[in-house]
Amino acid sequence: RGLHPAVLNDRGLDAALSGLAAHASIPVALKVDVPQRTSASVEAVAYFIVSEALTNIAKHAQATRAEVTVTRAGDLLLVVVADDGKGGAAPTGDGTGLRGLGQRAAAVDGTLTIDSPPGGPTMIIAAPTGPGFTSSSSTASVSPGSAPSIASGPVAAFTRSSRSSA
Repeated sequence: RGLHPAVLNDRGLDAALSGLAAHASIPVALKVDVPQRTSASVEAVAYFIVSEALTNIAKHAQATRAEVTVTRAGDLLLVVVADDGKGGAAPTGDGTGLRGLGQRAAAVDGTLTIDSPPGGPTMIIAAPTGPGFTSSSSTASVSPGSAPSIASGPVAAFTRSSRSSA
C-alpha cells in the first residue's frame, strides 16, 4: 500500500476525503462527484493536497468553515478547497505547507493555484494530472452549485486522456 491511506486504496477518493472532513477541526462541507475512479497517483495527490489544505486552514486561516468540492463531468475533474478565513495565504510565506501543495501537484505534472486576497476568502485549486490525465487547455465550465459557495473564481480542470487508468 505504500504511503497511501488504506481507505484511499480500498474505497476511493470519496471515502478518504469523507474521513478527512469528519476529523477536521472546523465544519467542512464535502461534495465528491466522481463516478469513475481516477489513477492511483491522481487520487493520492488530490487526497494529500486536500489534507494539507485543511490542516493549513485550521492552523492559519481563522476560518469558521471550509468546503471541498471534487467533481467530474465527462472527462473533467475539478478539485477546489475554499474557506471563509482571513485570507492572505501565499506559497512564499514562512511555512512550507503551501509550497508542499505545489510540489505535490508538480510531482504529477499538475498545477496549483491559490486565490487568497487579504480579508479572504481563500480558494486553493489543484489540478494534478498524472497518468491517464492531461491538462485541459480550455476553460472549465462550472454549473451553478458545483463551485464552493464560500468563494467564486477560477476553477482548474484536468481531463482524462484516451489511456485507461482506472
